[in-house]
Amino acid sequence: DFGLTSAPELRIGSRLASPLLAGVLRPMLILPDDVAQRFPEKDLRAIYAHELSHYRQRDVAWGAGIYSVTSLLWFHPLARRVMRSHERACEEVSDWVSASYLGDVEHYRRLLARLALRIKSTGELNSRPIGGHAMAGASGIRKRLQQLDLTARRGPVRPARWRALVLLATVIVAGIGGVRLQAAGPKATSEASS
Repeated sequence: DFGLTSAPELRIGSRLASPLLAGVLRPMLILPDDVAQRFPEKDLRAIYAHELSHYRQRDVAWGAGIYSVTSLLWFHPLARRVMRSHERACEEVSDWVSASYLGDVEHYRRLLARLALRIKSTGELNSRPIGGHAMAGASGIRKRLQQLDLTARRGPVRPARWRALVLLATVIVAGIGGVRLQAAGPKATSEASS
């Protein structure tokens, strides 16, 4: 259904609050054990669709690359915004893919809210894993639910457009940071020689 030639390995985790896709070289879809055992089939199909969308778009690898650049540009005020924008765009695309696959935006919205409540109630820290994409995090859930409503009215999010914008923002942030470092270099040297 998703045009994939391979699929991530499926694993069950006992201490997870939310399903997630993890791993850059060998991605795996990890489900909390109680989600795998107790959630109805329609919910599981939505979860698989969401995570397979991340897999198909190579969101974990893109995220790792952006995280690396952001780490190098830690001093720049816009660097973290680029990373958050990328994460938000990835989630919006995967949310829409999943809701479309189900054919039921409202059901998907309820599932997403239920998963976010699980995270909040368990206090699990894995809602934003490094090297992975968790399906639901409590902090941005309201925006994601609102975005699903907007997308249902106006049409789907285009992943290529978001990636292009995030890449452009990364280049701009890197360029501005490089210019500032280069400009600061000779001045600091001339002051030291005075």
